[in-house]
Amino acid sequence: MFSISRKMIADEDAVQDIIQEIFVSYFQKTKKQNMVTNPQAWLLRATINKSIDFLERKKKHSDLSSIKNMQYEDKNIIEENQKQMMLRKALNMLSPNEMKIAILYSESFSYKEISELSGINFNNIGKTLSRTLQKLKTILKDMNYDLY
Repeated sequence: MFSISRKMIADEDAVQDIIQEIFVSYFQKTKKQNMVTNPQAWLLRATINKSIDFLERKKKHSDLSSIKNMQYEDKNIIEENQKQMMLRKALNMLSPNEMKIAILYSESFSYKEISELSGINFNNIGKTLSRTLQKLKTILKDMNYDLY
């Protein structure tokens, strides 16, 4: 859950807050005897949805100038953080559904699991995923991000 949300959100504290909110919701839901038939799927879907909600709220209330400049001694760490920022920026240019399936795919979920978690018909996952990855590749290319 943490790694999925972290791929979408740079702020680790915000990710931890989101995960905590999800578990509180889950326990409240199960305490009221509302059965969750597949807890793993419910938790993953909640993680994705809460992360997307956070990003949408953040977009409304901030702009790119609020990104803090961080200083690192190690050049490799700087390069890795720049790559992560570029990828996050590219992911944020996708639709929420496209972002969802791209992240699930990057986390090695099967097509069946992606279908269940995203609500996209299993027969359409391959084509939708292919289009999404191509769109992501185009976005990264337009940002002058070297893929290799």
